[in-house]
Amino acid sequence: MKWEFLVCNKWGWGDSEKHYADPFVVALAKTYDLKVVTYETGNNPNSIGRACELLNVEISRFIDFLRDEDLIFR
Repeated sequence: MKWEFLVCNKWGWGDSEKHYADPFVVALAKTYDLKVVTYETGNNPNSIGRACELLNVEISRFIDFLRDEDLIFR
């Protein structure tokens, strides 16, 4: 099964307004070899993290992204 089909049909794709962008975010990250930054945690089988894991897309928590980029908010 092609990953494009998997992303569009298993994760999101209009499932709810809250996750409408998830398939596009994962597809862009896969296509351009980017990292997905998210607040999501947990092992929900329909989470963006699970999609990234299955498609070998690097994922990072938002707080880790801030630390990696040495960003400080005051």
